[in-house]
Amino acid sequence: TGGDVYQLNRYGYDTVRIYTPGDWSAPRTELALPDLANPHDVAVCDGRAFISQYGRSDLTVIDPGSGLLAGTVDLSAYDDGDGTPEASRIVQADNGRLYVGLHNLDRTTDWGSVGGGVVEVDCTERAVTRSWDFADTDVYDYPADPSKIVVHADGEGIFLLDTTSGEAVAVVSSTDVGATVDGIAAFGDKAVAITTDPAGNYAIGCLDFAAGTYTQLRATDNFLVHIAGTGTGQAWISARTHWSNPAADTGALVYDIETCTALTDGGPIATVMAPSSIAFY
Repeated sequence: TGGDVYQLNRYGYDTVRIYTPGDWSAPRTELALPDLANPHDVAVCDGRAFISQYGRSDLTVIDPGSGLLAGTVDLSAYDDGDGTPEASRIVQADNGRLYVGLHNLDRTTDWGSVGGGVVEVDCTERAVTRSWDFADTDVYDYPADPSKIVVHADGEGIFLLDTTSGEAVAVVSSTDVGATVDGIAAFGDKAVAITTDPAGNYAIGCLDFAAGTYTQLRATDNFLVHIAGTGTGQAWISARTHWSNPAADTGALVYDIETCTALTDGGPIATVMAPSSIAFY
């Protein structure tokens, strides 16, 4: 994001490393976040990096050049009562504002979601300007119309949120999907998604926003950790071993988003170590 690569070291480590693409020998900048901040995502807006933190009730804002703190965005109004709204994924619409998904997990009982939603952040003012209520929520880019974002609300479905009008339109219901969506990579008005059903089984599916349909392509005995779009029409999926098949091949599964077809039918592209997250720049 913002021309740099950010490595977020999460719960118990709570640091951010910023790399200049092409120079991987050492981070250009490294900074420590507060203990147990548990950073989840980052987006650069108005020349500053905004970092969501699962363990805090704010976004940390830093100067990417110096790594110095440049402020915070207060999210305490969206706390579900345990000290944090569990802010996770961040996307930026073409209006220059950030949209942050909130999971609202109840840490005092069973860690189940007790709400969720989306907040809009003005990057210059570093303040929340609007919010929408959903269930446990994640947000994704919608390349077909950058004034809209994709919202997945667990137990409700997948929506397109128009950041101009503020209207959220349902695309498919959770019943249509039949599982929890763990990630989406969109290109045009199509997307590939990775899902988990209540039994812990992983699958890959195809979402057509224009038609309002979802089709499961295949179940897999891999643990599907992450999905990322290349920006040129491919979706790359991190595939690791799963408890159901410890001998499963690990690596990257690649799909053409427009046709929803696998480009790695012979198995995943092998990696020396089992992959975690994937990013493209």
